[in-house]
Amino acid sequence: MRYTVLILSMMVIPFSYASNASYDYEKAHIAFNASEIEAAYIHLKNALKNTPDDLPSQLLMAKILLQQHHYTDSASLYQEALSNGADINLILNELANALMLSKQYQQVVALNDLGKLNYNNHLQWLLLAANAYSALDEIEKTNLYLQQAYVIAPDNIRVLQSLSTHFLAQKKHLQANEKITHLLSLFPEDAKGWYLQGQLHIAKFEYKQALVALEKAYQLAPLDPFIQRTLANVYTGENRINDALSIINLVLKNSPEDPFALLLKSRLLSNNHQEAESRLILDDISNRLSLLSDEDKQSNQSLLYVASVSAYVKGDFELAQTQLQAYLKDNSDDLFAINLLVSIYISQGQWSKAQTTLENKPALIKNDLKLSLQLVEIYLKKNKLFKAEQMLNNLPVHFQKTADYLSAEALLLTRLNQSTSALALLDSALDLDAHPKLLITKALILKENNNIAAAMLIADNLLITDVNNSDYLKLKSTLLLAENKWLEALTIIEQILVIKPNDYTSLFNKASALALVNQLAPALTICHDLLARTPNASQVLILQAKINRDLREVDHAIATLVELLQKEQSNISALETLLYIYISQQKNIAAMSLLDQLTKLSFLNPKYVRLKAQVYLALKDQDNSNKQIDILSSLAKSSQDFYALAELQAKANMLVASKLSLEQAISTLEGNSTDKLNIEFALVNINLILQDYAVSNKLLNSIEQQHPKNSLTALLRGHYYYAQQQFLPAQAYYFKTLILDKKNTQALIKLYQLAQLNIKNDEFIQLVTALLEDFPDYHLARNLLADHYLNNVNLLAAKPHYEILASVKSLENQAAILNNLASILQFEDLESARFYAKQAVEINSTSAAFSDTYAWIIAQQGDYDLALNLLRNAYAMDSNNPSITYHLAFTLTKLERNKEALTVLRKSLDNTSIFSERVQAEKLFQRLTQATSQS
Repeated sequence: MRYTVLILSMMVIPFSYASNASYDYEKAHIAFNASEIEAAYIHLKNALKNTPDDLPSQLLMAKILLQQHHYTDSASLYQEALSNGADINLILNELANALMLSKQYQQVVALNDLGKLNYNNHLQWLLLAANAYSALDEIEKTNLYLQQAYVIAPDNIRVLQSLSTHFLAQKKHLQANEKITHLLSLFPEDAKGWYLQGQLHIAKFEYKQALVALEKAYQLAPLDPFIQRTLANVYTGENRINDALSIINLVLKNSPEDPFALLLKSRLLSNNHQEAESRLILDDISNRLSLLSDEDKQSNQSLLYVASVSAYVKGDFELAQTQLQAYLKDNSDDLFAINLLVSIYISQGQWSKAQTTLENKPALIKNDLKLSLQLVEIYLKKNKLFKAEQMLNNLPVHFQKTADYLSAEALLLTRLNQSTSALALLDSALDLDAHPKLLITKALILKENNNIAAAMLIADNLLITDVNNSDYLKLKSTLLLAENKWLEALTIIEQILVIKPNDYTSLFNKASALALVNQLAPALTICHDLLARTPNASQVLILQAKINRDLREVDHAIATLVELLQKEQSNISALETLLYIYISQQKNIAAMSLLDQLTKLSFLNPKYVRLKAQVYLALKDQDNSNKQIDILSSLAKSSQDFYALAELQAKANMLVASKLSLEQAISTLEGNSTDKLNIEFALVNINLILQDYAVSNKLLNSIEQQHPKNSLTALLRGHYYYAQQQFLPAQAYYFKTLILDKKNTQALIKLYQLAQLNIKNDEFIQLVTALLEDFPDYHLARNLLADHYLNNVNLLAAKPHYEILASVKSLENQAAILNNLASILQFEDLESARFYAKQAVEINSTSAAFSDTYAWIIAQQGDYDLALNLLRNAYAMDSNNPSITYHLAFTLTKLERNKEALTVLRKSLDNTSIFSERVQAEKLFQRLTQATSQS
């Protein structure tokens, strides 16, 4: 009896545990159905603590783990339940989802081996296995399993949906269309079928048909998130912003925390010019993401994606770039993410990185128009025209009728010097569809061909349709910049920044425009702000270098560009900017080295051949310069080519050849009256230099009849008389030029030269004084007036003008201005004179005249040893300057080195040049001669 009781007692204990497990499971089940997930989880934890192998508890716990995105734990628990006897038919879909989401793809394929699947689930397993092989990028096996499913059940809705999806992913549009048509003929109310029909139309760029299909899908399944998002995206592409917003608001009503929907809503609000609301959403996303660790973001691909897109939209390109690179390690075929990353590289000027990223995905990008055209843009930027042409020619035929493709083709034709064909292509396309992209491209090509007026008309007409469209405003600002209307361009850019306060491109354009109107400090501040966001942005670094150059911080500019080129050796814009700095600094050997690099990157580029010829001329290497000019002659085809060649030939003193090139420029001109007039002006000039006054007069008579009120016509008539030394009529025409164009610098300089000959001296002073009243920042006019006063020894009148000019640090001749001001001040304030003279020498240490001024002021202060050292240096640079030799002799006498001073002074007086101190030099010579004879 005791034994029996013992047995019963032993049986009670497990029964008690089982009862508790069952109790906890039921509680969990009720909580789960009431969506009280946390309570269900606690009950299940208790159940499994008491009975770890309880199958109902394991299966429900696995389901909760799956819903909470703990995919690996969920899959493990499902597999443990299978080992405890769970029926695979009950859990096939959930287990497969857990395995797929935890990237255990081979385990999905092996599910058929875990137990006997019924007919429906065997069919489902074939579809699941196909998904797994698709994830593994094993396309043949994917197709094999889908075809097996199709053989078993050719009219099964899931099979047809899966096959259609597969064919769409493979860009097999004919097969996809066949299966979708079959699907909808059997199941006309299938929302997914209509959704797939919409996706097919999108893939074929048939957006209006796509909208019909997607709206039908939405009508059948208004809460399906994929249908909602796709429909919203198509509405966005068709500029139906309010329709898109209504869809996204519905998504967010059901899923208020959905980060993808929030991102899309932010983008839509921005497109609808609701920047403040858009920014609030982005800030909210960023705040939520900031609560997560970097590890959390890295481990959750969806979060990483949202974080990267949010950073991109907010303009934090550096963070977006880092996160996109991490995301693409595991999602290397995500087209949108690749597009964003490449866009960031391009915005930063990292063209080589962008090119490598795209070229590493040839099969992928060939079937994506946006990525393909990004690569074409890169090839055009890097002057790889053949590659760009190949890329366009190899794209699928259905791409070739899109506005984006046609725009890229037109830009390529323009780069191939076929602008007429490019414009004809666009006009033909615009007859069928006045797409804004085509209009913008046409305007940009017109700009490149100097037809700004026609381009501006396009921009203005676009803005009539949407006055706040940032793309249209950007076009207008670009055209204004091309017309040198900096302030008007700045106004437009500010308008864009009101709409999009952090728009990177507009901030960059603002900095560029500010630099052009000489507001260098605020321009530099914007550059620093942009570089804080994107430290490697090459175009910003190049702009910063240009600003440093204009601020006379040339060494800083060179250092920035050299450092950039160490990272991006083939950055053409950086190479060109550094090249022009070297040329301006007369560092011709360094300039030639850069030109060698550029010609390797762009073989026989006429621009670089032309610059090589110019640098050889600067190096006084006439033979090599002529060789480059010969190459340029062989490359010349268009009127513009011959015109540029003529300019270079004139510089090389090949005047007859220059005249012939100008005549060829006229004969090859394609009807642009502005270009024709410029060439005719150049022909007049070259004939004047050749002293063929009869031909010049004949040409001028013809031009005057057609353009009687053209300022350049008046200017050339002035040159005509000036060349024949008929100065009074020349002066009258130069005055006429300035009446027609108050800022014509050539006429102003010629009037200055005539005033130096004492021709209409007072009229020149009155004219420039009046100009400065109208244009107080007209620095050239002020400089000429100051120089005129100085040359006429009116130091009192010259001084205030030089003082004003000395405060403008960006002037090219700043050193000369400072030197002249020092020369004036030496008669009243030696310390101030020394201050300005020192600055002049620091800017240009290779000028003998500047070193002489500085040394002479120091000598007058009594520091003869230092003055002597500086004068020796000046004399070494220009031993024929009588003023320098006089100053050197004077300083030597102060150091009691009279014989040496006498030798130097004799050379000064032997010089027949006129110099202001000749009388003082002669007196010193007499005194020294007497002193020497007496000794």
